Amino acid sequence: MFDETDFMESSEWMMRTAQEASDFLRERYRGDHERMTLVVGRFVARALLENKSDEVLFWGCVHSRVRRKPLGATTKRELETLLNEQRYLVH
Repeated sequence: MFDETDFMESSEWMMRTAQEASDFLRERYRGDHERMTLVVGRFVARALLENKSDEVLFWGCVHSRVRRKPLGATTKRELETLLNEQRYLVH
């Protein structure tokens, strides 16, 4: 069975790590948003090709932080759906 506390802890870890990754990219590319988007896009593409939905979600969170814009309502609903589906697939 799926343990909700494990999910919440991993979700908090992912958000914290996504923030660290976006901070690193901002420092490395010094505000070159096109370059940062390209780098994140490559990681997303790799994760998609390797069927790693958790990594796709992670890099989506990094991209949101790099852009410094909140996710839209549609994107949030899609992410929630993905997370709910992933709960059942993992456990």
